[in-house]
Amino acid sequence: MSGLRLCHLGHSNPLSSRYCNHCGAPLTDGEEMIERIVGDRYRILRDIGHGGFGKTYLAEDINRFNERCVLKELAPIAENQDSLEKAKELFSREAEVLYKLKHPQIPRFREWFAESTRQSMFLVQDYVEGPTYQDVLRDRQNQSLAFSEPEVVTVLMQ
Repeated sequence: MSGLRLCHLGHSNPLSSRYCNHCGAPLTDGEEMIERIVGDRYRILRDIGHGGFGKTYLAEDINRFNERCVLKELAPIAENQDSLEKAKELFSREAEVLYKLKHPQIPRFREWFAESTRQSMFLVQDYVEGPTYQDVLRDRQNQSLAFSEPEVVTVLMQ
């Protein structure tokens, strides 16, 4: 990624930036950046989403020729042990369901694992290149365009 500076979360920024345009973190030169490897095989490239229970990253699988994948981290802020156990149970169930699903519209499940040093659980899926539905919707809104009824039906049927 020449011509870009990365923050500690992997967000891309122009060379002229001193702070991350996405998260505001101070930027360092490439040689000062600490590489983040999770599960002894996944190099985090950048943050691609977050929610109440964790974050989603674009990563490279260093054991598979740096093939790109999606790494979902469950890192809930639990008010008590019962809440934490319930979150872990739901995450484990999501992994089990994804493992069983085989559909061309759903990225393939690879694995799930826990990392005690971060007290987190991770789920790994194939990365699919291209715009998200959110990107497509934003583009349509910027052009003051709406989806036609047949387009909506097609998306829902898929």
